[in-house]
Amino acid sequence: MTICPARRAFAAAMLWVMVLAGGAFSQEPRRGATAALLLTNLEQVVTLDPVLASSNRYSARVSGVVTYVSELTTRIFLQEGDRGIQVTLAASNRGFRAGQRVEATGAVEPGRPYPTLARATATVLGTAPLPGGANVTAHQLSAGAHPFCMVTTRAIVRDMTLNGELLVLLVSYDGSPFEVWVSPAAGPLPREWIDAEIQVTGMAFQVFNARGRVTRFDVSASSTDQIKVIRPGPGTLFDRPLLSIADAAKQPQEWGPRYRFSGVVTYFRPGLIYLQDTTGVMLTIPLSPLPKPASGESLEHEPQTTLEPGERIEVIGARRNWYSLVPTAIFSEYRRLGRSPVPAPQPVSVRDLQAGRFPGRVVSIEGQLLNQRGWGNAAGFNQLLTLRVGEEVVQASWSSETPADWKLKTDSYVRVTGVHESEGGVVKGRPTFQLLMRSPGDVVAAVAPPFWTRPQVWKPGLVGLGVGVIAMGWIFLLRRQMLQLRASEERLEERVAERTAELLESESALLKALEREKELNQLKSNFVSLVSHEFRTPLEVILTSSDILDRYLDRLTPERRANCLGTIRSSVKRMGGMMEDVLLLGRVEAGRLEFKPEPVDLPVFCERIVDEILSATLHRCPIELRYEGDLAGARGDETLLRHLLTNLLSNGVKYSPPDRAVRLEVARAGRDVIITVADQGRGIPESDRGRLFQSFQRGSNVSDTPGTGLGLLLVQKCVDVHGGSISFESEEGRGTSFRAALPLFAHATAASPNKIS
Repeated sequence: MTICPARRAFAAAMLWVMVLAGGAFSQEPRRGATAALLLTNLEQVVTLDPVLASSNRYSARVSGVVTYVSELTTRIFLQEGDRGIQVTLAASNRGFRAGQRVEATGAVEPGRPYPTLARATATVLGTAPLPGGANVTAHQLSAGAHPFCMVTTRAIVRDMTLNGELLVLLVSYDGSPFEVWVSPAAGPLPREWIDAEIQVTGMAFQVFNARGRVTRFDVSASSTDQIKVIRPGPGTLFDRPLLSIADAAKQPQEWGPRYRFSGVVTYFRPGLIYLQDTTGVMLTIPLSPLPKPASGESLEHEPQTTLEPGERIEVIGARRNWYSLVPTAIFSEYRRLGRSPVPAPQPVSVRDLQAGRFPGRVVSIEGQLLNQRGWGNAAGFNQLLTLRVGEEVVQASWSSETPADWKLKTDSYVRVTGVHESEGGVVKGRPTFQLLMRSPGDVVAAVAPPFWTRPQVWKPGLVGLGVGVIAMGWIFLLRRQMLQLRASEERLEERVAERTAELLESESALLKALEREKELNQLKSNFVSLVSHEFRTPLEVILTSSDILDRYLDRLTPERRANCLGTIRSSVKRMGGMMEDVLLLGRVEAGRLEFKPEPVDLPVFCERIVDEILSATLHRCPIELRYEGDLAGARGDETLLRHLLTNLLSNGVKYSPPDRAVRLEVARAGRDVIITVADQGRGIPESDRGRLFQSFQRGSNVSDTPGTGLGLLLVQKCVDVHGGSISFESEEGRGTSFRAALPLFAHATAASPNKIS
């Protein structure tokens, strides 16, 4: 018998939730008490504080109406009013059925989202009507509404299996697939429900993760009488009118009906199929059917094996466009019909691709190979070719179980054939696109175009010609002016202009030198202040600990010796960190900070920094790391990025209360990567924000916390070197959020000298 993964996960994930409701208990159990405290209704159980639920000090005797009896475990589910609970019996649950009023007694244990009863016994008190189901949508169920309570919702049936008396329906609504479990259910398999719209009343069963979010859900009913057909379906999978792809693309985009059409496969990868016939193209997203039970009944599905270009298939699917510019059919199923010739590729230009022409069709384009790279994952191997076509860049991808060996040379010319994948999300006002190659043979060598037609040749020539014409015209005008002026006046004006320029240059150099001297004097003064204040504390700690070791070494316990040595080490590390910041600032101020951009694997880099911070701070605060967007291809100075992230994260941990999470988010926004570090600490007073990024400046509310006042200045310098920007938002007492935007995905950095001050 196939066990639902959601129920298996839920059975293993009993933890804590919610808050103790007032009224039943006014205080926690007495320290040292031994007698278990008894809860007497469902409201008290589901609102019990999770810490108390984990104490093994509570038991409960509750009554309610049985809404569902698990056919795979010893659980029953009770509901009283608008509260539901899961009860795990110590013995079999076979004597219970929905509609019985039951009194259950057991131990209270933590669970999600509510505490549960474990090792329970139950007594049937009589019968009662099932509670009325609240009308909900699939979206509300996925958000965690009405857990373990009777609900009524609508859905479209897509697949079904019958294993003994367990009927499982795969349904969907508003794009949210979920399952309906019916037990006991008598055969045969209700095939007439396929693609029918139904209304089901049953118990909402959700699986919650540690953050309180629903990872999956289903609805469990105790009889097929709780299912009502709202709109009948065709009763079979493929017994419906056959449409051309063009006619299927014109059908209304609704969640319910699926339309039948056929075509030739032009591209396939798991979860995605491109089809084409003489009238158009269609992108098909296949449905993942229910696992076939070891015994029992199920629908006959085509084996979900790899399709090859040229195979002709028949498809049923619901019309729903996502981001693709190609008409899309979702919740699709297919069956093979035979083979047909693959459509010939359409030669296209890069302007055609940028304009979104020929989406989903087999196209070919020629260009100069700039780069080729590959990477592996659980699904296989991926390779990406980057071509220069004219002044634009085109990418072509190939996915397979084994990499292709093209033996291509960089800067060689190739012709690439593939399916044009074009999406509506735009970059610089254009659709995003790439070519999906179907086999290694889709890449062949091409003849290089005549050299004078290449942009890198004719563009400089055209620029040179334009400069020459302008220069000739300018010379002609100057000659006319020179003939009208006396030679002596011209020489005098030139000498005056030269002298004036020299004076201005000297004045500017003098002002810069004076300003630099002031900055150096201030830096020296601040450094002396830093040494006298910030270094004094760790030096005193080192001196005190070493003095204790020197005088009382023989009388100290090993633990006390280790403690003194640990104190010395931590003080040395603190002084070393301050000196590193001062030295880095010195390199910046002296104009000797080198900028060395190189490829950076942002996810790996950020995880390494987070691990270092957690280790250095002894896990004082958890750090939540989140990614968004495609972060591959970033280039930056890893040393400067390390200083940036280390200072922001260490500040977030340092100024936050223990165990309060610090959030690190890394997201891509076009050419930029957006790095956000948010804490829940003290916040920055309004009066201190204007000078926050100056040297040796600290907030007025952190005087009790050690610090040099250099960290945010170094962060600002690291951001400036990358040509980015940084901003922050802060609320005193609530926390601070820093947001740095760095152009790590730019093809060319606007300002990238070797040394930057």
